[in-house]
Amino acid sequence: MNLSLGQQLVAIGVLLLTSKGMAGVPGSAFLALSATATALGIFPVSGVALLLGADRIMDSMRVFVNLLGNCVATFVVSNWEGDLDHEQMRRVFAADRAARRGETAPAVVGDVRETA
Repeated sequence: MNLSLGQQLVAIGVLLLTSKGMAGVPGSAFLALSATATALGIFPVSGVALLLGADRIMDSMRVFVNLLGNCVATFVVSNWEGDLDHEQMRRVFAADRAARRGETAPAVVGDVRETA
């Protein structure tokens, strides 16, 4: 099925509006897709039912990507603001690597920098 540029833009707009606030609700993307299919009538709702089986796996991947994005954004923003303590970050990562190998690593102490 070929959609015109206008139909594609309307579908994207409706999907953007229906997706707001649903990040923490499991399975809500399937409901948004079903609502969009019904509202626009550009593809049959019964076709969306075929995605129901794969939606659980896709939902798990959406959660993973959302969590990963939040973690990366935390590092990027803190580095951008100059608040990222690179030495503390290296110590924490080194302790994690040592723990994965079963080695004993020095304890990671909280941020002890003095503020002026």
